[in-house]
Amino acid sequence: IFYISLVKIIYIYISFKINYKNLKRA
Repeated sequence: IFYISLVKIIYIYISFKINYKNLKRA
């Protein structure tokens, strides 16, 4: 359970970083 939640947090963090980069570029 802890491992799955950790993967979820990492996935959300990466997607957030990508979205932030796209917003900055736009």
